[in-house]
Formats: sequence, C-alpha cells, structure tokens
Amino acid sequence: GAYRIDAHGMEVDAQGSERQWITDGDPLSGGGEVSWRIAQRRGDWDIAIEATTTVTADAESFLVEANIRAEEAGDEVYSRHLSRRIPRQLA
Repeated sequence: GAYRIDAHGMEVDAQGSERQWITDGDPLSGGGEVSWRIAQRRGDWDIAIEATTTVTADAESFLVEANIRAEEAGDEVYSRHLSRRIPRQLA
C-alpha cells in the first residue's frame, strides 16, 4: 500500500503478488510467480521499479525467468529480461 513519511515528504507505494499453480497428477506442470512494483516520490523526483520472477520446470531443468523495469517520471529508463535453465541434478 501507499504511505507518506511526513518527516521528509517521501511518498512510497508498494504492491506485490505471488501465485503458484499445479495440475493434479502432473508434478511437472507446477510453477510460481512473484511480482512487485515499488514507487517513491518526493517533489519533482518520481521513480518506480517493477520486477517479476517466474519459476517452472521440465523433467531435466528448472526454468527461471525474470523481468525488471525501472521508470523515472513515468518514462522507462531501464529494462532487462533474464532467462536461465538450471539442471535438476536429481532434484
């Protein structure tokens, strides 16, 4: 939720979500996702960061995907997508 720090006027807003899924009887269908957006404002300064990470698996590997995005005054100033396949090694 949003709040203001009166001592110096900083406004902060944080929102997050987390979800998991799986199909009954199919353990390889499972996965999870975590998303957060955090924004801070004070005077003319206005920034926000959004990040989402998703983890799924197949018989050989875990797949981790992550997206991060940064904004300043509503304009995107940074964006990156990462995708990694991690061998299960008996997990």
